[in-house]
Amino acid sequence: MIFIIVLDIEIVYGFPYKEKPEDTVIYNAAAVLGPEGFIGIYKKIHLYAVDNLWSAKGDEPFMFDTKWGPISLGICYDNYQFPELVRYYVWKGSRLHLNPTFAAEEVPNEGSRYAWKRCYAPHLEYLVLTSSIFIASSNVTGWDGSLYGGGGSYVIGPKTNAFEEVEVATYIGDVDDYQNKMHICTIDLSLAVRHQCTDNPYGGGPDYRPGIYKKLFDEIG
Repeated sequence: MIFIIVLDIEIVYGFPYKEKPEDTVIYNAAAVLGPEGFIGIYKKIHLYAVDNLWSAKGDEPFMFDTKWGPISLGICYDNYQFPELVRYYVWKGSRLHLNPTFAAEEVPNEGSRYAWKRCYAPHLEYLVLTSSIFIASSNVTGWDGSLYGGGGSYVIGPKTNAFEEVEVATYIGDVDDYQNKMHICTIDLSLAVRHQCTDNPYGGGPDYRPGIYKKLFDEIG
């Protein structure tokens, strides 16, 4: 905690979590700590494949307040296959979304790196393109037991091209980077305009319409 206080930062780390030591239920979770101490725990909502063999499903989204505004959190599969979770966060005001993840590469299969990149990067870039927010993704790199983490930790976010269209910019890191390292960069959160959630000058309101989506999900839920 000393370095958190001295540096005035928040940290997020993933771990298997029990609500009580005697519990048999385990969650795939991420804890958040800040200068004032413990902030909270997010329990992964969407479990990938064999995660279901050891982990229970969480059922609550998680955001935390900072001096720069709210920051949102999803774990791995939450972010790659369920963009509606991120859109919820964006509507609630998030401009920076965190992705602690173990995105494994199928080493030593031929073409594994190409296949891994085609899975990992486009899913995160899609969130930037459709929501105009920043994504900070921290992935395992190298062997952990029988699984090989693909690395590729980076921070990506929006930039606007000459045609007023959103493009994806990499602010630090590299999808091809296997090295264990700490990335430090400065981002301008004013670029995270959350365009779906702001008023369309031609439509009189935001393009994002949660009232409509609620009706649709009530029908199937």
